[in-house]
Amino acid sequence: MNTTLASAAQLNTRNILVVEDDCDDIEIIAGVIREKSSQYSVTCISDVEEAFQYLCGLPEEAHPSLIILDYNLPKLTGIDFLKMVKSDGRFNELPVVMYSTAMLEKYEQEASSLGVDIYISKKNTIQLVQQDVLHMLSYCKSR
Repeated sequence: MNTTLASAAQLNTRNILVVEDDCDDIEIIAGVIREKSSQYSVTCISDVEEAFQYLCGLPEEAHPSLIILDYNLPKLTGIDFLKMVKSDGRFNELPVVMYSTAMLEKYEQEASSLGVDIYISKKNTIQLVQQDVLHMLSYCKSR
């Protein structure tokens, strides 16, 4: 699933890539971001390989200002995506927030060692998720 929720061609738009396979989480995350400001363009992709191909196809000026990444994804994990991104010189400076129900300490440590900016556990109320998303936006790289 690849869903672009706003036009990235707008001036001063910050592009956010959400790599997530849960439709409810996508809806909430994208909704909070849209409500926050029209300066954000959100692209949601549910597959690690597709997300990396999407990233590789972007010109540098269109690179995301932030990647929000789930750990538990079909086929490959968020850690696999993180390894691909951080090992590619074009993307290793992109801020990445891992947002997941997978909260074992070893997952958090591995993500941290690979360069994730912050590892946040998914919450079970909309209000807490909204707070988390607003916190994630503070990691956006400015253009």
